[in-house]
Amino acid sequence: MLRLMYIDRIFDLNARVRRKSLLFLGPRQTGKSTLLRHFDKKTLYIDLLDPDDYLPLTREPARLKDLIKSHNFSVSHKTVIIDEIQKLPELMDLVHLMIEQDKSLRFILTGSSARKLRKGGMNLLGGRASLQYFFPLVSEELRLTKGHSRLWGDLLRLGGLPSVILSDDPWHALKDYVGLYLREEIQAEALTRSLGNFSRFLQTAAISNAEQLNYEEVANDAQLPARTVRDYFQVLEDTLVGCLVPPFNPKETRKFVATPKFYFFDTGVANYLTGRKNLANKTIEYGKALEHFIFCELRAYIGINNLDAEIFYCRTQTGREIDFIIKSEDKRIAIEVKSSSSLAQKVLRSMSSFAEELGINKKIIVCQEPRKRLTEDGVVVFPVEVFLNALWQGGVF
Repeated sequence: MLRLMYIDRIFDLNARVRRKSLLFLGPRQTGKSTLLRHFDKKTLYIDLLDPDDYLPLTREPARLKDLIKSHNFSVSHKTVIIDEIQKLPELMDLVHLMIEQDKSLRFILTGSSARKLRKGGMNLLGGRASLQYFFPLVSEELRLTKGHSRLWGDLLRLGGLPSVILSDDPWHALKDYVGLYLREEIQAEALTRSLGNFSRFLQTAAISNAEQLNYEEVANDAQLPARTVRDYFQVLEDTLVGCLVPPFNPKETRKFVATPKFYFFDTGVANYLTGRKNLANKTIEYGKALEHFIFCELRAYIGINNLDAEIFYCRTQTGREIDFIIKSEDKRIAIEVKSSSSLAQKVLRSMSSFAEELGINKKIIVCQEPRKRLTEDGVVVFPVEVFLNALWQGGVF
């Protein structure tokens, strides 16, 4: 069982906020507030979950100006952190104005939901602030903390929420997290009329994790209208606990499917919702969890390093598929995830031929073979932990 006391995060917040203000979004309990509380001690920190901060600003938003004027900033930085900005989105216009008026002022605005911010000031991103996403713990952070890389199995089962990883009872911590999400994101923000319906949908959505979405099928399983299910998936995206991966269609033909795949932001949350307390190797469930885990690592790597790259998947109507295609301005990288410890030649040949058809620059299969190797067709076969090390050392992109 993994036990840690403290984990250093690899995200360089200082470098980001030095350039411009930051809209810092991530699901609840991913560690945003902990990271920010270790920031410059002379930063003005406003926590909108604290009634002493929230209530006065609710009554008088302009009070923010007075707080900034009276604060003793460090000589080199004038940084204001407003935690959980979605609780008071009307502050966004004021923040916008203050950035315009004082070029030396930097804001870090955190949130766990983009839903309210769409109305309240996403225009702040028009060159005046950067949008930055934050993620659960990744394999590199555990490696740096514990000194070796074989801890990815813990992330596969439990996910990367710090409160879960640091818990004596991770499964119970996951239960608490899902309950907190339903109470404070869904019920408190009135994102649905029926908490019971949404809770039932949440478990059904978890069964569709790492799969191509079929809204009608999910609707039937959840006993809800298809339109409601579509709205609920949008809620998952808006509250940052779900992510839709678009299909890759290089030729814009009917040969390729047009519906997205869905992934939860964290493997542990998906495992809890589906009741997968233990994952047995060489099962379908293990394979789906491994694909989900690699997706989380890829997404975090792109976000943490601020790369101009997108993740797609590709599937034809006849069933040929590549799990992930990473597309940037000058590259197309195909990544297939297999739980097998010995890849069949037909798998390698199929991957190679399909990737060439798609104009892929780099072909990768992540699996549980014991050693890294390069096939005659140019497919790089990575053991999981070797792939993770290569990814975080910049050797994949």
